[in-house]
This record gives sequence, C-alpha cells and structure tokens, in this order.
Amino acid sequence: MSAPKPSSSHSEDLQPAELGTPQALDPSLEEAILLKRLRTLRGNDYEAQYFDNKPVPRGQNYRRLGNPSALGISSFSVCNTLTALLLLQARGVAHTNVNVGILWFMGGVSSWVTCIFELILGNTFAYCVFGSFGGYYFAFACTLTPAFSIAAGYSSPEELSNAIGIFFCVWGVLWFIFLLASLRTNAIFVWIFTTVDATAWLLAAAYFQSGGHNVESALRLQKVGKDMTS
Repeated sequence: MSAPKPSSSHSEDLQPAELGTPQALDPSLEEAILLKRLRTLRGNDYEAQYFDNKPVPRGQNYRRLGNPSALGISSFSVCNTLTALLLLQARGVAHTNVNVGILWFMGGVSSWVTCIFELILGNTFAYCVFGSFGGYYFAFACTLTPAFSIAAGYSSPEELSNAIGIFFCVWGVLWFIFLLASLRTNAIFVWIFTTVDATAWLLAAAYFQSGGHNVESALRLQKVGKDMTS
C-alpha cells in the first residue's frame, strides 16, 4: 500500500521559507548594504580596532602638536637680552665669552627645533624666520668661539671689525625683507622686525667705526643698537 499523499490545501499553506527555497536565504537590499558596510574597513578602522581607541582623522595628526613658536620666541628673547646687556657692559663686564653657550644652544638649536616643527605645521613664514634666526645665532657664535680661529684669520683688528660690519649688513637686509613680509601679520611682529633690523644696521655702523679707529663713536652706536632690543 502506498503512503498517503499530503493534501493540496496543506502544501499551499506552507511559505517559501518553510519549504527551504533559495528565496528564503537572500537578504533584502537594506540588509545587503549593511552587511557590505560591516565587512569593509574604511579609513582608520583598522587602527581604531587594534591600535588606538581614538583615531585621528586622516591628515589631522598635526592637531596633536603644540605651538612651537613659544620656544622660538623664548630663545629669541633670552639671546637678545643677554647680548644687549653684555654689549652695554653691564656691571663692568667687557667680554662676551659667557654668551657663546647661549648663542649655540638656546639661540641656534632651539630656533632650529622650532623651525622644523613650524615646517611640519605648514607655517612657512614662521619656519623661514626661526630657521634664519637659528642660522644667525650659529654664525655669530662661531665668531666668538676660539676653536674656529675666525679672528686669527684676519691681519688686523680693523679688518676683523670691517668684516663683522659687513656680516651685520647682510643680516640687516634679510631682516628688512622679513619686516616687509610682517606688515600683513600684526603690530607685534612689525615692531620686533623694526627693532631687530635697526639693531643690525647700528651694529654694522659701530663695527665700521671701530675699524676706522673711531672707538667712542663705535661704543655709542653699539649701545644705541642694543638699547633697541633690550
């Protein structure tokens, strides 16, 4: 005897999912989009899962850095103030040997560290200014460091004085360019570059006077020049 067949009414009541048809396994359009998003790693998703719980958006890493200009301004202030006091012969100090270490490390190294981070942040003008000031401090420190034998390379003190005068003339030209560029920034930068540029030209004139044996005029110009930055 053959097995009884199910009634047609019962088979018609069954849905496709109950019959195991392929349509029961196909997700809807919304489910497919959601699954695709879950299976695809987007930017920084890998880092967010395995390295950092708070990933920084791509291209925004610089926001984790502080403002490097504070270091550059500090080194500028310390170096210029000490140099001014020594050139004014404060407390009867006539030699500038104590300024060598300040120029090398506080002036040169700190300014170049500031310059590098300004470049990373994309501040072109600040990068150029602090990099140039760092080069100036290094160059001026070399003239005061006996190991470089710069003074010994000149035949007379007058020739050395004229050479240092030309040295300050070159820097005066560069700082005048910075002064023109700072006109679009703010009054503080304009004032700083005005005084620094005036100091460079006054010191150049002082060394030229010293090279011409006009010692008294050289000392007056030197003191006026350092009064501009002290």
